Amino acid sequence: MFIWNWLSPSLPSPSHLCHYQQVDSFVRYNIAGALGALGDRSITSQLLGLLANKQVDSLVRRRIADTLGTLVTDEEVVHALAVLLFTSDVADNIHGTLWRLSRQIGVRIFLMNRPEGKQVEVVKLPS
Repeated sequence: MFIWNWLSPSLPSPSHLCHYQQVDSFVRYNIAGALGALGDRSITSQLLGLLANKQVDSLVRRRIADTLGTLVTDEEVVHALAVLLFTSDVADNIHGTLWRLSRQIGVRIFLMNRPEGKQVEVVKLPS
């Protein structure tokens, strides 16, 4: 987050603040929303990690799922989000984000129960 580091180099980045339990969950919720408004796609992997971390407040993780819907532009991250559907307690929010992303970037997401386990397939639609 170049802008954040330039404004306050001694503070942790906003994406790290989403994890700190010392920061009020409502403040972390708003930080997650602001990250989406900034549009910095370089933090998507950090946000995915926070979304998967059940120690992060569920309210914050719901907002992170929504934020990822504004930042994600590639099939690889869509796949990672879809995999979280199987184990996440905020699956409804992830599902909504995946639905929006499937329309925005032109993919279809298939969740399959196979003998070898649950699998996800993301297919790019023809242009």
